[in-house]
Amino acid sequence: MKRLLLIGVAAMSAATSQGAAKDLPRLDSSKFDFCYEFVKSPAEEDLDGNGVGDMIINNAADNWLKCGTQYSIGYGDFDCSSANRFVGSNQGADAAGGVWRRYGVSSVTGFTIETRVQIRWDTVGSKGAISLTASANDSTVNAWLNIKDGSVTWGSSGNTVLTNMDTMADYHTYRIARAPYSTTFTVWIDDNLVADGIGNAFSYGSVLNRILIGGLGSDFWGKGIVSHLRFTKGAYAPPIEKDMRRDSLEFEHKYEMDASDTRFSPTATASDWSLGSGEEGTATLSDGVLSVVQPKGKMRYYQTAGTMDPSISAQSPFTFEIAARINSAWEGATNGSVLNLFPGTPRSSTAFYIGTNTVCDHNYTVIHTGDNTDKMHVFRITYKGEWPNRYTIYRDGEKIAENCGPYNPTAAYNFARFGVASTSTHGGAFDVDYVRWTTDGAFIPPKPKKGMMLVVQ
Repeated sequence: MKRLLLIGVAAMSAATSQGAAKDLPRLDSSKFDFCYEFVKSPAEEDLDGNGVGDMIINNAADNWLKCGTQYSIGYGDFDCSSANRFVGSNQGADAAGGVWRRYGVSSVTGFTIETRVQIRWDTVGSKGAISLTASANDSTVNAWLNIKDGSVTWGSSGNTVLTNMDTMADYHTYRIARAPYSTTFTVWIDDNLVADGIGNAFSYGSVLNRILIGGLGSDFWGKGIVSHLRFTKGAYAPPIEKDMRRDSLEFEHKYEMDASDTRFSPTATASDWSLGSGEEGTATLSDGVLSVVQPKGKMRYYQTAGTMDPSISAQSPFTFEIAARINSAWEGATNGSVLNLFPGTPRSSTAFYIGTNTVCDHNYTVIHTGDNTDKMHVFRITYKGEWPNRYTIYRDGEKIAENCGPYNPTAAYNFARFGVASTSTHGGAFDVDYVRWTTDGAFIPPKPKKGMMLVVQ
């Protein structure tokens, strides 16, 4: 998905004078101008809207690239076991494969590119299983990153080792930034700085004006999974923890359970929420609290009338938060589960169940124990928006589980839902103080404010 970012003169001026990693502004890659998620081939994408595919698949006749083969979402299977199998943009601005040149990346604008990769196989003697290169339209200074079994290197020769690491056990995120007017690059892996001020990756000087990923030449072979390739003008460092803290009061979507807010109704479908079942049981709004009591075997759930956000996309991260108190559970409910939480995007969705003294994942496996009947507790679910689709949940600001899997790995449910969505596995009585969410990022809960201590003598 292409996102249009308006970079002001002041912001651009600051970026042009800042090359060191510590001085760069920070931006999550889901907000980059161009995001390719490999749900389908980038050769089939037209994010710049010029009527032709944005990228080309070199040696496409070999059928070496398969997209969407894992759960049909965000999964580019790169078989670069033969030379020169790569995806890229190195054609004219108006031609198929010309998105990079049409975008107009230069030494004045600078650029940031990011990819998320897991290496599957590395040919003995290869300089890189999956490599990434990019260069501006007016400069002979080029980036070239090689990811191989056991190490990450820099340069078309593959000789400069940036770090030794296990690249095959899991996915890792690689980011390269070139600041405006700079002749060097900065590299991060999994948000950790590994190189700052590293120079031209080529031993010869050519204005190449392109971006390529895959097996880049006769000495680069291997196999890997690429879950995204994203780029934008400007040089940006990854967000850090303090950037990713946000109070839910700042979220774009807020439902405070105010009886005068007609967007939500406890007993009927409203403008923003639809009521599922609810023919039996009670639900009322009073003093800013939704109170629900469901008899055993009767469902009542609330689902957004549309998507979580009109601009939500496959790569959108989100943060969903609810303040709730559990009052009672049905007899026989699985692990005392009462309240179902179910947010999702076009890519992936998840489920959690809040019980009288448990929190369960989508399989009803207990992931936390603690009294949820004594007061309102705040539950926050975050999703980073990238393969392999894992979720984190917090209770009252404390992380209680991470790397939780999706509800259904073969389907996505593009909405937010809460309530009782079963006639047997979960249900009972609960109160909800508010429901809030944002699709701007996966945000950590804010740190508790320091209290004031009074000393009486």
